[in-house]
Amino acid sequence: MGSTSGMKATRERHLDQSTQPLSNFAVELTSQEPSPNGNSVSLEAEMMRSTKVRHDHDLALAVYKTSLDILRAASGRGR
Repeated sequence: MGSTSGMKATRERHLDQSTQPLSNFAVELTSQEPSPNGNSVSLEAEMMRSTKVRHDHDLALAVYKTSLDILRAASGRGR
């Protein structure tokens, strides 16, 4: 008998290799021609950057908090 322990898709596009998680997408900044007032800042690119920075910050805080909780538990000073 053959083993059927492989992954099985239960929904359309489930386990579809053509889709990538959002974290794998990079914002590609292209040099744009400045607007008439000389502004060449892309609001969309800046918003994407700020969202990534916010996510990274929240992740770092969660890691630090968990590490502190582990150290407190190890020293017997639980919350």
